[in-house]
Amino acid sequence: MIRPVKSKVKTILAIGAVFAIIAFILFIWASTRPVPARVQIAFIGFTYLKWYHTTNGYDTTNEVFATTTTVGTSPRVSAYFCVSNAGKCSVVHEGNCRYELKFADGSTGALFGHSQPIGELKPGEFKTIPLIPSGDIDPWRVSLAFVRVDWRYRLFQAPPKDVGMIKKFVPARWLVRRPSECYSDWIRGAPNRL
Repeated sequence: MIRPVKSKVKTILAIGAVFAIIAFILFIWASTRPVPARVQIAFIGFTYLKWYHTTNGYDTTNEVFATTTTVGTSPRVSAYFCVSNAGKCSVVHEGNCRYELKFADGSTGALFGHSQPIGELKPGEFKTIPLIPSGDIDPWRVSLAFVRVDWRYRLFQAPPKDVGMIKKFVPARWLVRRPSECYSDWIRGAPNRL
């Protein structure tokens, strides 16, 4: 036999549910405030590689390029950067980069490029990435965009069905991921002039 729940217990459960909902809303509100990613990008140097033209595109042997070339190879320069997370939370980079250029007349410009996705960087972790520098403009620097690994990032890793259900209850402005731009130092010495 099931006993009816007393009104005092119902009241306690109702108050507990209200407090749980308020705590959840405060948690989401507090975590939507943007905290910039603290990522440092340090230029390491240039490497000349042998690139072979294949039927599927270009492939490299990761050997340092010598002064002589054979038919079917061409020299290619890669600029290497050490990307380290100096912040207190994990960040993720999804593969876009921007090259900022300073011209002789003092004006600046930007070229957009693609880099290999770095993936998640935990606090204190670093990775070395190669980028293909563009042209012979001197000086130049690289800009990479990082987002914090928080509940929004984890949410969009979930199956689309779950994401759609949660989007019904959470305001859209709380779901916006705000990337932080991180810059390398200005690099003097264009690769084509070395």
